[in-house]
Amino acid sequence: MLVIDVQKGLFATNPPPFEAQAVIARINSSLAKARAAGVPVIFVQHEGPPDGDWMLPETDDWQVHPDLHCLSGDVFVRKKTADAFYGTPLQEILHSRLIQRIVVMGYATDFCVDSTVRNAASRDFEVCIVSDAHTTNDAPGLKASAIRDHFNWAWGESSSSRGIRVVPSSNLSFVPATK
Repeated sequence: MLVIDVQKGLFATNPPPFEAQAVIARINSSLAKARAAGVPVIFVQHEGPPDGDWMLPETDDWQVHPDLHCLSGDVFVRKKTADAFYGTPLQEILHSRLIQRIVVMGYATDFCVDSTVRNAASRDFEVCIVSDAHTTNDAPGLKASAIRDHFNWAWGESSSSRGIRVVPSSNLSFVPATK
């Protein structure tokens, strides 16, 4: 399970991202389902450029949002671009654990979530997007709700070798790992 960029500073905007608190609640509900089935959880954190003060590592804004339910066994990956795979150990982490399917949630539907989903599909991962557990801010001329609806539709219509599924958090389920 990948939780992308749900960080304190990214949710502290005025106005906040679309359905910010509801999205965090849906992510937490999805995390509980995943953990109950023994599914590993990976939090991806965006960090800003070294010459600026935006989202610098270890600052308060860079931290995972305090309302997220993180556990000591969770994995944390730092990224510097929209795509959580580019320049990070994410693919190696997934392959070392023999993970072929990923569930994606998080922030910046139109940037970081989309880039990661498309790259995961190109890398032959089976991808599931939790349709109501990702969000963004309004863009010029387009409301965040419409952005989320559009990307849910686009991902659902996309073809890939292993498939891209879009499901609401209420329908998300996991099969417990067999030993």
